[in-house]
Amino acid sequence: RVHLGTHQEVQYELMSYGLPVDFFPITSTGDWKKPNAIKWFNYRVFKEKYPERYRNAVYAPLTSDVILGRGKSRQKHPGNQQFFEFVSQFYDVYNAAKRKDRNEIGRKIVSTLKQLKFRSYIKDDNDIWIPVNDDQLYDKVCHSLRRNRRLEKKDQGDDAPILSPLTTLESNRNDKSSLSL
Repeated sequence: RVHLGTHQEVQYELMSYGLPVDFFPITSTGDWKKPNAIKWFNYRVFKEKYPERYRNAVYAPLTSDVILGRGKSRQKHPGNQQFFEFVSQFYDVYNAAKRKDRNEIGRKIVSTLKQLKFRSYIKDDNDIWIPVNDDQLYDKVCHSLRRNRRLEKKDQGDDAPILSPLTTLESNRNDKSSLSL
């Protein structure tokens, strides 16, 4: 499809499709962004050299994609924010469930994400975004649910007294009614 107009108009048009224009290898003045051009060239080389491994790889994830990794840039990515919002809907069910049932809840969330066509990627050693498998996505879902629990405890922790594990153990020993076998 051909896009006509000024450089900025074309960028806005492409951004409306979710394409990250910051990764384009050319500036508005027509100069090459050398690091981006080299990165794109390497991406094409690996994609052609190893077609099976990089068949579903992408040069840059869309703003709606979930990206795995650490750091603020991953947390602030729009796709990850949508992902966290979606997963947080299941927090109460996950938190109320017994430990052995939590795995099944995590798996159901992953299958729901797959049905909703959530795309998720991780960078490999060659700096190329490859799709994650179900196990990696499951780990991300469970980590997000545990993160919600930590944030909730942190919010409640401002008012609650801080108890060490030893204090809790001693109080349980003294209170025979709290012991159950």
